[in-house]
Amino acid sequence: MVKYYSTRGKDKGSHTPDLAMSLNSLYNALSDLGQHSEALPFIEESINLYHQLVAIHPESYTPDLAMSLNNLRNALSHLGRHLEALPFIEESVKLCRQLVAVHPGSYTPNLAMSLNNLHNALSHLERHSEALPFIEESVKLCRQLVAVHPGSYTPDLAMSLNNLYLTLSDLGRHSEALPFIEECVKIRRQLVGVNPGAYTTKLVDSLENLRDALSNLGRHSEAQMVHI
Repeated sequence: MVKYYSTRGKDKGSHTPDLAMSLNSLYNALSDLGQHSEALPFIEESINLYHQLVAIHPESYTPDLAMSLNNLRNALSHLGRHLEALPFIEESVKLCRQLVAVHPGSYTPNLAMSLNNLHNALSHLERHSEALPFIEESVKLCRQLVAVHPGSYTPDLAMSLNNLYLTLSDLGRHSEALPFIEECVKIRRQLVGVNPGAYTTKLVDSLENLRDALSNLGRHSEAQMVHI
């Protein structure tokens, strides 16, 4: 998972930034425990505080607001409230684009992940045609990141390739979808060779998708040869 990097400064005489970050951390802790309903009000409060901070110091706190908006989308998605989640990830993508325009080296990973999550939000609403350009852009950005930092961003590229396959498949574009899941499987095999504990489950998921992709194209004998 791509982490968001903050450039925020310290507001002298104000504890609002610390409170906002602590609320975000409390959200993360509860979310990790699967307590999504309990986590929700804390990330909502964090976003309210970051909106106030961004109004005064946009350069310092916009990254934190983008991160918190992404987290709120995740919280609502876990609760099945996908339509409510959509505006927050759309706002996160908008902010990340602004950050990349000024600091591309620092915030391209943030934009790639937010685009992936916007794709997910639209996919949950079965708006696959709208989701497609965002996951295509995420794949493009992840390729750029891997070219420079392969050790850090290869897992994100694999995830985005898998999601691009799923969207094209949902649109019935099976021939176009196949190369992306094949590439995803290849990458995840390499990752398993380095860290099997972290990536074996993801490889199994991708192999299942590869088998489905081949079956969708009527290549059933090849699909049967995909061992999961």
